[in-house]
Amino acid sequence: MSLVSIVIPIYNAEEFLEKCLNSILEQSFREWELILINDGSTDRSLEICKAYQAKDTRFQVFSQPNAGPSAARNLGVEKSKTEYIAFVDADDWLDENYLKFLIEPLLSDSKIDMVICDYIELSKYNPNGNYLHHLPENLRNRKISSFDYANFLFTGVNGVLWGKIFKNSIIRNNNLKLDSRIRLSEDLIFILEYLIYTNYIFSISDNLYFYNRLQENNLSGLLKMSHINDLKLTNEAIMKLAPSLNINTEHIIKMRTAELLKKLSYDTVLSKGIWSSSKKELKQISILTNRFNDLPIGNKKDEIHVFLLRNKQFLLDRVFVNAFESLNLVRLMIKKNILK
Repeated sequence: MSLVSIVIPIYNAEEFLEKCLNSILEQSFREWELILINDGSTDRSLEICKAYQAKDTRFQVFSQPNAGPSAARNLGVEKSKTEYIAFVDADDWLDENYLKFLIEPLLSDSKIDMVICDYIELSKYNPNGNYLHHLPENLRNRKISSFDYANFLFTGVNGVLWGKIFKNSIIRNNNLKLDSRIRLSEDLIFILEYLIYTNYIFSISDNLYFYNRLQENNLSGLLKMSHINDLKLTNEAIMKLAPSLNINTEHIIKMRTAELLKKLSYDTVLSKGIWSSSKKELKQISILTNRFNDLPIGNKKDEIHVFLLRNKQFLLDRVFVNAFESLNLVRLMIKKNILK
């Protein structure tokens, strides 16, 4: 009988899907079931899933009209039948000992309710992988309280579902679901809610999850104006949940708002170019930025960017952002020996 359910939401993931599925087949820990949720893919993703299902009975394939990754993961949780559950993204892959190392602390200590591991980030600038850690060195390879871990959720990629294993009973007994209305930080809200019902988290320092950013181009992952509503929804959820975990909500809300407004305005310029008609969107962001005068600004680049925004110097800001981005790209390419 399977002990772990692995849930993978899939939407047009054919390029890396087989690599992902093969990494699960190669797991040294064998007691798993794989739940593949085809979220309305229009490429060969469903065909690939069914081919693997025909070869291994542990593969289960379900399809739904495109509803987003949160709805797909919720369906995966609903279909799972095991004691533990893990989430993997369809374009990522796993070290062969991923499940083995993550399941061991759960089996050895009943007070441990979630296990996390470190990861390897792959991008076009680091195709061989950058080995990264979730937590400071003094908190790795040990058991830490849910309260201690909760304060790290807002740093790095701690607030994502991958790289972790959960107890299915906690999810089911408390009817935990991802909010499909939110398309920004929905994972973080789910984990926050999960932590309320937990005792301890165990952190493994081994880099066992391969986080794939190889497909990203200069404009991928850019924020849109619609994300302002997502920020509102996530901030409301944080304010509701965080007090139960002794988290300083005022500081977190300010940091998240500042980062989103800076990145949103920056991305608006990058996606539309120097001479584009981005003035309307930037004016909206300028109004919001001026509304929050006490937000942390950050480095010198951010300081100049926010100053220009607040003073409605939109053309000058577009020139500055594009010039800085171009210079930063050249520096990175020189560093990686792409340019000499």
